[in-house]
Amino acid sequence: MAGTNTVLGAVSVFNSTATQIYITVNNGADRFLIFPAATATDWMPSAVRPPLSLCSYPAPGVIGVGPNYVSITPATAPGIANATIVVPTSVQTGDALQLYLAAESSDANMWMLLCNGEPVAGSVHIE
Repeated sequence: MAGTNTVLGAVSVFNSTATQIYITVNNGADRFLIFPAATATDWMPSAVRPPLSLCSYPAPGVIGVGPNYVSITPATAPGIANATIVVPTSVQTGDALQLYLAAESSDANMWMLLCNGEPVAGSVHIE
């Protein structure tokens, strides 16, 4: 894609399972560790290591406006759950994105994307 990939903000990630998960974004080299929010008393999202950025278009290691390919690996289960998370073009600089993930296995996973607290996209996969 031509042009500079502008950072629009950060993505808060919630892991609603009881175990930690790892995600990779758009085939990037970074493997993001997401601790479970379910084990915290306040259900706050954990700090994503390294931080996950929202950019003007998808690229390896960042979430961008448009389709993003995310692989979710539960720490305690075999297999990888793959999801295509589409960030709508209505997202702008300064918007707050929240990504809720739940992946017990490659056969049972879900995600929900919120922008400023409003649901904008999501998917549930159960086999």
